Amino acid sequence: MFKEDLLKGKRILVTGGGSGLGKEMTRYFLKYGAEVLICGRRVGVLEETAKELMDEQGGSVKCYGLDIRGAQDVDNTISEIFEDAPIHGLVNNAAGNFISRTQDLSHRGFDAIASIVFHGTFYVTHSVGRRWLELGMGGNIISILATWVWTGSAFTVPSAMSKSGIHAMTQSLATEWGKTGIRINAIAPGPFPTEGAWARLSPGQDPSEASSDSSGSYSQNPMGRVGEMEELGNLATFLMADGCNYLNGQTIAIDGAEYLTGGTFYRALASMKDEDWEKVINVNLTAAMRLTKQVIKGMIKNRYGRVIFISSVVGYTGNAGQTNYSASKSALVGLNKSLALEVASRGITCNLIAPGFISTPMTDKLSDEQKNNIVKNIPINRLGLPDDISNACVYLASEEASYITGSTLHINGGMSMI
Repeated sequence: MFKEDLLKGKRILVTGGGSGLGKEMTRYFLKYGAEVLICGRRVGVLEETAKELMDEQGGSVKCYGLDIRGAQDVDNTISEIFEDAPIHGLVNNAAGNFISRTQDLSHRGFDAIASIVFHGTFYVTHSVGRRWLELGMGGNIISILATWVWTGSAFTVPSAMSKSGIHAMTQSLATEWGKTGIRINAIAPGPFPTEGAWARLSPGQDPSEASSDSSGSYSQNPMGRVGEMEELGNLATFLMADGCNYLNGQTIAIDGAEYLTGGTFYRALASMKDEDWEKVINVNLTAAMRLTKQVIKGMIKNRYGRVIFISSVVGYTGNAGQTNYSASKSALVGLNKSLALEVASRGITCNLIAPGFISTPMTDKLSDEQKNNIVKNIPINRLGLPDDISNACVYLASEEASYITGSTLHINGGMSMI
């Protein structure tokens, strides 16, 4: 897919490059001609990795012993690297994580993760970025995050918080440093089994069999499998290469769409006839547009009004097997925002409520097993009540909500945090 010399002439630093995902990305950078520098706390592991990859791919891999938790140690190492020659790319891969109930965490336990993932990543990014700015040269940064920057992650709260902070850093620095030629993006991998991380986060499971069902498929994932290292390596190579320099400030999920399932019903996409599509679109979207079009005239004349659309959590997450429903509910989001912009100056607010699973006659038809499976994925541990939605409608229709417009209230018990 890529030219053999795609990264020739580039020097790339990979933190935590001695093992796991960092080692795999190093392999691909080396394969495509880059000189790679890897750093980490375990020098012996770094040296073994460097020898293995150079024997396999050729090229050059240099090792630096570094604990990124120490800001001064980071700056000293980056200074040493730049004295040799400036680097062109940085991969923030070093991380730490473990499973724990949040109420059982000690402050030291929290700091153990945050000091690496949050503080350490910033220290390296700051030290490298500052030198690029001083030299007047561009650069390329990739941070390795996780899909829980969008969903949250129970029992790994320190990591979820820290990764979310780096997600915000990615977006913030893309805007602050964009005009200098420095690009910063992130990758959010889904399930990519590695011996170290998989053992900590999925104890007792063989990475090679990674939660497969009896058919050999990874049943939690829409694609029915875990990720392959080649796929991660290819994405990292693409982001590190020249040729798509307008891509900036993005966090790209590579998880087979697993996070989009968001705890909703998971079903294979059923065949759908045109009339099935049109029926749902007509009811959920076209009817909403036509009704709004009629009532908005009087609101504009009176210079006052409240419009509230009812969408769904699947309008944001998608839902396998409900393409028409999800598409229509998602379109309401665009309708709400566009209309809010058009009529805000006339004293009219437009907002949207996106319910999760609410106890209604529709959900009453589900079996107890189906309900239990749904509730397992709702942090509040219950279905929503009609009052949860009606109370939100009353608030959005009130004078107290007069400065809220174009917004969405996600009422789903934490099932999908958007």
